[in-house]
Amino acid sequence: MSSEVPTTENQDTMVTQAVAPAPVIVDTTVQNMELRVASLEEELRAAQVKIKESELRRQIQRLLLEAQTIDIDATTLLVEAALKAGGARVDTLGARAAAKVVDDIRRQKPLLFRGGLRPGASVMGARIEQSGTPIASAAEEAARSGHRADLLRYLRLRRSGYQNTAS
Repeated sequence: MSSEVPTTENQDTMVTQAVAPAPVIVDTTVQNMELRVASLEEELRAAQVKIKESELRRQIQRLLLEAQTIDIDATTLLVEAALKAGGARVDTLGARAAAKVVDDIRRQKPLLFRGGLRPGASVMGARIEQSGTPIASAAEEAARSGHRADLLRYLRLRRSGYQNTAS
């Protein structure tokens, strides 16, 4: 074996030879990490948008329940469609926009909500006052209650030919 002491030139060469491959590995590792960070940031943004959509949907459903909707699923879809038709992004929509759309739909489609008909807009005509005869009141009671005993009472009165001559 030779007992040669490495010169500074040899030492520098050995150091550069030993260190030279490391920056390439570090650069690719850094690039991989940067790509991974960018991917995770994109996933985070997508998750945040989904959370906002979920919160908005929950808020819409709460508003619809307060407005006494009959079919919450159908009405929720109508509200979401109206909000999307407005062109606003989900993350920019607020409680006011959702409340306004719910009010608009309640005015446009009152049959989707309880109490949708306004007073005086009844489907049936005004109630006709009964004459007050026992057979009429028995018929009314049987129709109102639906009990068998009331129906039998009415049928007995009708069969007996009960006539109230006081009318």
